[in-house]
Amino acid sequence: MSKQQYCELVRTTNQEQRHIILEVVHRLHGCGDYTSEAVQISFTGPAGCGKTYTLKCLMETYNRYTQEHN
Repeated sequence: MSKQQYCELVRTTNQEQRHIILEVVHRLHGCGDYTSEAVQISFTGPAGCGKTYTLKCLMETYNRYTQEHN
């Protein structure tokens, strides 16, 4: 996924989705200590509410961050 596609993906998230993504970014950036507790996230909701979309954003964010900082 290109940087432009990624930015568009994140830009089209709603407030709750963006909050989760930013929380993960904060933990990735702020912790740096991989011995800390694992983050556990559970997605629930009806079909079409954005669970898969949010997960896709989270996976792309995590992959981008870890590739840039390794």
